[in-house]
Amino acid sequence: MIRKILVPTDFSKCADNAAKFAGEIALKFNAEMTLYHIYTIPVVDPVVPAGSLDNMIKEMENSSHANLKKAIEKIQKAFPGIVVKGKTKSGFAVPEIISHAKKSKHDLIVMGTTGASGIEELLVGSNTASVLEKSECPVLAVPVKSKYAAIKSILYTTDLTMPEGKTFGGLIDFAKGFDASLTVLHVKNELDRYFKMSEIRFENYGKMAGYTKIKYDEVKSEKIYDALNKYINRGSFDLVAMATHHRGFFDKIFHRSLTKRMAYHTKIPLLTFRKD
Repeated sequence: MIRKILVPTDFSKCADNAAKFAGEIALKFNAEMTLYHIYTIPVVDPVVPAGSLDNMIKEMENSSHANLKKAIEKIQKAFPGIVVKGKTKSGFAVPEIISHAKKSKHDLIVMGTTGASGIEELLVGSNTASVLEKSECPVLAVPVKSKYAAIKSILYTTDLTMPEGKTFGGLIDFAKGFDASLTVLHVKNELDRYFKMSEIRFENYGKMAGYTKIKYDEVKSEKIYDALNKYINRGSFDLVAMATHHRGFFDKIFHRSLTKRMAYHTKIPLLTFRKD
């Protein structure tokens, strides 16, 4: 059940858009929101007087608090029925977000993502993609151009190689909040010959949770990422959900994280869960 939502923000349009999604989710689950701004103190030349550095840090703190106050007021005006809190801290975004979410026991992180491609994706990366791979709690990545609409149809992609009862149970709880249908998709490839696949697993998950709006589908392709994108573009899904897990040695050599690639390129929000 979602009770506390963490929304990292840099006060950009992308972050503001993610905050709107978080507000809608908070309304559905009667959850509280915390807007979290992390600012990084720049590295300065050692010859810079200590007083000047202190003044710089103080200005950054004051600016962060002022901008955060405005952001809270904006969200509170749009969603008067929910509790909106705020917090600022100096540090590096990814570790601070993950640490705070764990320490404060947040149930969901909602972040905006602008996407990237080519060499930028390979070398630069994004804070959102890094958070969703490392976070222990679910993360919702919201594309900057995505506009909130009622969540009625969710696509869950699975490789079926590991137990995922807890993961899928969390997704069912999320879907229940919106009375949304769940489509479970598996892309079959060469690796499937090592596993016995069956949709019965997900039918049982649904039965145990008392939720019947679940269906199972399979497509065959050796190009998993391309197959997923094609399936998503062909359907009318409001949200894509995936499970993340620590990849093994050979996965790290031969594959970039599929979840991370989806975070960069999906045109609809991506919800990730840590696999069982």
